[in-house]
Amino acid sequence: MGILLWVGFLLALAVLFGVIWVVGHTIIGIVSLVGLATRPKAVAGPNRNVRPAPRPVAPPRNATPARKPHAPKPPAPKLPAPELTPDIMPKWNAAHRRYVDRDLADWQEQFDALNRRNL
Repeated sequence: MGILLWVGFLLALAVLFGVIWVVGHTIIGIVSLVGLATRPKAVAGPNRNVRPAPRPVAPPRNATPARKPHAPKPPAPKLPAPELTPDIMPKWNAAHRRYVDRDLADWQEQFDALNRRNL
């Protein structure tokens, strides 16, 4: 019973605020219409619908400005070979290969142990 009273109260509150909103907007609309009616009317002249004159077109600019010739670029410095620089590809150095081999051996041991258990 209490929930129904609460829902009824909220519904009545919504209706009340809706009525206040409609009355307020109606009053604002009437006041704005009264303001439009009391404002002096603008005088309509014969030149009211004439389009403005087009703006003058600027003369075209020089499309290709003169450019200075560029100096030739110096040759790129030679880089050492990749096998001499292990920091370029660190995952292929000797320590990583040992790690991968050890990891694969561990996986193989686990697989063999599971295979032996299932026999």
